[in-house]
Amino acid sequence: PPQAGRVAMSHLEQGRSFAEGDILLELEAPALRNKMEDVTIRLKAAQWQVDHLNARHSEWSEIRVEEAALAAIGRERDDLQNQLTRLEIRAPFTGIVVERDNALQAGRWLGASDRVADLADVSQCRIVAYVAETDLGRLDLAAAGKFYADGLDLAPVAATLTRIDRTSARRLDDPYFAGDLGGAIAIRRSEAGASPTQAIFGVRFDAKNGADCRMRRRGTVAVTRSANASYGT
Repeated sequence: PPQAGRVAMSHLEQGRSFAEGDILLELEAPALRNKMEDVTIRLKAAQWQVDHLNARHSEWSEIRVEEAALAAIGRERDDLQNQLTRLEIRAPFTGIVVERDNALQAGRWLGASDRVADLADVSQCRIVAYVAETDLGRLDLAAAGKFYADGLDLAPVAATLTRIDRTSARRLDDPYFAGDLGGAIAIRRSEAGASPTQAIFGVRFDAKNGADCRMRRRGTVAVTRSANASYGT
């Protein structure tokens, strides 16, 4: 959430599809609502005062003072309305809910920036891979490749090479690659983070349309040579 609030209604069911702009989470903030009610009353009173002075043909300087007060209350009302609008959390893109906080329910208070769900745009799958320096010269942009997931439950995914890094990766914090966490790339850990034990270069492939990438998978990409890879959104 962009600000604290109490859950009024959640539309964040795991696996649910949504369109860009859909309301995913509705929060309420009673104190904010009370402020809005108060400022609305003050705004009506200030508008009445300006109209009354104009009807009486009062001094221009007196009218200007009341108009300035009216404008200030109007800005306060607009700021409160913006805050209330932000309590409706909308989908930033079209996709699916891949994970949600199981404790998310009506009445629960959330703090600003509390993590409540993970969303994924599944219209385009991305394959991130690393290759050894000795194999870098064998790769060309637009080369065709296939991603083979670890295990036998996912068919090979056709993909196209779209990016080749020209500088070696100095850090490798993604656990999907780290050798000490089940990945295939040997690393050394220090206070600065995880570093590859040999020079490796990042490459990116875009999967062909229709590939299932609702969850990340480890595997390899076959092009001219194989590259340790992570597949997902």
